[in-house]
Amino acid sequence: MNAEIQQFFGLESLDDALDAMEAELFEIKQFFLTKPLLWKTAQPKLKRLAQFQQFETAQSTSSIDVVPNAFTTNEMLSPTDWWKMYSQFKLNWKTNVAQAFSAGALITCINEGIAHEEQLLLQVADVIELDGQPVFGKEPDPMVLQHGFSLIAQLQLVSWEEIIKNKDKFTFDFLVALKRLS
Repeated sequence: MNAEIQQFFGLESLDDALDAMEAELFEIKQFFLTKPLLWKTAQPKLKRLAQFQQFETAQSTSSIDVVPNAFTTNEMLSPTDWWKMYSQFKLNWKTNVAQAFSAGALITCINEGIAHEEQLLLQVADVIELDGQPVFGKEPDPMVLQHGFSLIAQLQLVSWEEIIKNKDKFTFDFLVALKRLS
C-alpha cells in the first residue's frame, strides 16, 4: 500500500506522500470551516476523503474520533430560538470538524453536519415562501440577519406565519437570507 500512496501523490518518499496527504486533509478541513455546508460542494471532497480513509486504514493510523453533538426537535421553534439553535449547531459542528484528525472522522462529521442542517432547515422550508427563483449563493451577511431578528423581537413575532404576514417590514436581503436558509 505504501507504493500506492506514493504513486497516488506522485512522490518518491513515503514520508513526503504522507505529508502531502496530511496537508490536503488540512485544506479540506479549512474548506468546510470557511464555506457554507452544501451537499453538492461536499461531494468531491467526500470522495477524496474516502480515498484518504483507505490509505489510513492500510497504514493503521489511529486517531481520536470526535463525538458529534446530536440534537433532535420536533416542535416548531420561534424564529429567535431557531436562530440560536442553528448558530449553536454551526459552532459545535465547526468545532468537531476542527478536532477531526483522520479522514474517517472528517467524513462522519461532514455527513452528520449535512443531515443535521437539513433537519433544522426543513422546519422553516414549508412556511417561508417568496415569489421568484430559488436563491443560491454565499453565506448571508450576519448583520442583515441580526437586524432582521432584532426587528422580529421588537415586533414580538413568535411564529414563521407572523413573519410572512409582516414581510413588508423586513429588508429584501433578510427575506432572501431566510429563503436561502430554508
